[in-house]
Amino acid sequence: MDHSYSNTKQHQKGKRLKLNDRTTIQELHSKGYSNRAIARELNCSPSTVGYELKRGTVSVYRYKAVEGQSTYELHKIKFKSITTDNGSEFADLSDLEQVSKTLVYYAHPYTSCDKGSVERHNGLIRRYIPKGDRMDKYSVEDIAKIEVWCNSLPRKILNYKTPEEYFDTELDRIYRRR
Repeated sequence: MDHSYSNTKQHQKGKRLKLNDRTTIQELHSKGYSNRAIARELNCSPSTVGYELKRGTVSVYRYKAVEGQSTYELHKIKFKSITTDNGSEFADLSDLEQVSKTLVYYAHPYTSCDKGSVERHNGLIRRYIPKGDRMDKYSVEDIAKIEVWCNSLPRKILNYKTPEEYFDTELDRIYRRR
């Protein structure tokens, strides 16, 4: 937050919950705290708390931090590599190699075939936002509508499922394995 009167720490994007965070969720959830109140305590999104409660619930309304941690360890998503542009907005991405086993590759300049899916999605977005337009001309609602439209288009690479359907199927598959 950029409010000078805020007493919460800035959330670190990409930060994962640790066992002590899960223990805090267990304690506060058992005391009847809402997901939003727990999220405020942990300085994370309420949806993070909601997903964690689903992940670590071993019986009806009974969350266990250890169960949540073991499920996370079992199913944590590992990216072997990330391919991106050479743009300055991706400059810090190379730091990822130092803290994880994920390799970062930068595409050759002016070689869109190095990252075909990204270029395909950029083309979809360009139907609504012409190249060269400033993003601040568009409201958050406009961007959200474009996002929903893009994620509801079936993709050949996903066996003609939409990204939303494929994501939901993968989440179901992960939670069924427990």
